[in-house]
Amino acid sequence: MFKNLMAFALVLLTVTIAFGQENIPVLNRDQLNIDFSYDEKKQPSLFTLKNGELLNGKFRVNLGTGKYSSYTICNYKDGYKNGIMEHYSSGTLMMRAEYCMGLVCGVFDHYFRNGSPSQSKSFNKEQKLHGLVTNYRETDGKMLEKVNYKNGIKHGIQKTFYTDDKSTLSMETNYVEGKKTGKETGYHKNGKISFIRHYKDDVYDGSYITYFKTGGVEIEMTYKNGVLMGKEKMYRKAGDQTRLVLEKDHLDKNSEIWIYHNGSVPNKRYFIKKQEVTKEEFDKSIVRR
Repeated sequence: MFKNLMAFALVLLTVTIAFGQENIPVLNRDQLNIDFSYDEKKQPSLFTLKNGELLNGKFRVNLGTGKYSSYTICNYKDGYKNGIMEHYSSGTLMMRAEYCMGLVCGVFDHYFRNGSPSQSKSFNKEQKLHGLVTNYRETDGKMLEKVNYKNGIKHGIQKTFYTDDKSTLSMETNYVEGKKTGKETGYHKNGKISFIRHYKDDVYDGSYITYFKTGGVEIEMTYKNGVLMGKEKMYRKAGDQTRLVLEKDHLDKNSEIWIYHNGSVPNKRYFIKKQEVTKEEFDKSIVRR
């Protein structure tokens, strides 16, 4: 045992390097046995020396050489990552994550090769996403999306952004315990509202209104428990003038009356299960129900 410890100490002395303000022992990949886990939210990776001794302390571990040489800097306890782990590729920080005895348990940030942030998120002690998750664009670092999580599910406001240079807000959605709830708002690239719709337990429930790019109502609808009900109104816009051109009266999920407003007298058409029928056939179908 004493000989093994002396040999290990000699290896560390010969490969210790200055890194920042610290002298961090360096190990190469071939000096370790790694029981690697592909999902460190469920199963930790285990690091041991070739003699079977569990890795303890802070180390730089060289993982590869060549064009994209990579290494990690991390503290280990009883063979498991414990604390902040940083992963570098060609000298550039690519990932920074917090571990608790081998399992992710805090910040988990990814970076592009230009050094700008790619994604930022965090996990709780149960290895579930918890808190704000943000995604960014590589070219200019502008935000693409941000959403809040609670114990692994979306909870709170999610905002997504267009990928244009202005990074304009595209959509804003409210989640409660993983389900869309309440108002969801979409936006055109010019910043004007594209639609406003409402949810209850992840299905449409309430008003659903779409808008023209230049402003003004395009379509008005109402849903109840995910089913389109009542009158659906469609508008046409010419310049600053908007006029009603079509109404669809949804009596139930199978029966509709379409009312065209193209002249002084509205023109009605009748549909059952998306098939057009005469008024008499329509009336008989309604009576039979």
